[in-house]
Amino acid sequence: MTTTSANDSMEVITTVLSLNIEHSATRAAMLDGHLAHRLTMSGFAHLLPQYDFFTGIAHGHADHRSSLNVLFAASVRPNGTLLLRIQSDRSPDFTIGACDYWRGAIVPSSPPVTRHWSVPATGVIRYQIRANPTVTSNGRRRALNRVGEQLQWWTRQARGAGLELVPGTLAVDEPMTLEFSSKVRAQDVNAPRWIMPTHRFSGTATISDPRAHRDALVRGIGRGRPYGAGLLLTMRAT
Repeated sequence: MTTTSANDSMEVITTVLSLNIEHSATRAAMLDGHLAHRLTMSGFAHLLPQYDFFTGIAHGHADHRSSLNVLFAASVRPNGTLLLRIQSDRSPDFTIGACDYWRGAIVPSSPPVTRHWSVPATGVIRYQIRANPTVTSNGRRRALNRVGEQLQWWTRQARGAGLELVPGTLAVDEPMTLEFSSKVRAQDVNAPRWIMPTHRFSGTATISDPRAHRDALVRGIGRGRPYGAGLLLTMRAT
């Protein structure tokens, strides 16, 4: 990420993928968060000679996703496509062999596009983020299911991200539950799946701490970052 002081903005590398929602690889990624993570990370395999898409540690690489600050957000379009917006420190390459298993899902008329995207570094912004609100209690994490708790959670997270929320603009909507296959599913087809509930937070905020805001943009927010949550999308409010 680079900073341009002339217009108080930063540039991030953004890649947009349009996937056919009827393709088997797309549908599998929508049903299993681990596969969505693998699909996203496959474009960076050329930057990681030794990697493991599931855990990132099989060959000694502690966390291949965070090493490149890879974040992504998914949304379903009315035209029957799944749009993946991927943000990263380095440009991905979806022509390499690691992408062979799902490359046919790319919509032919919308090939992957990577560009430098300008985002605000100061001032008043409009934001949107999908996140997994949780709290640790007695050593265990639990999801926050009440709207009031979710709003309080995001207010705290936003402050840590250098944002002061504008009163009366905060909204939480579009709940979506991400599902994951059990780690023992390969041995037991009846093994239970585990879930991660997410919600979309949106509103208007003032950037009160530019450095904290920059870190949040680059690294993401929350514990669901490997699975399509935590990417902070921003634009100028006016």
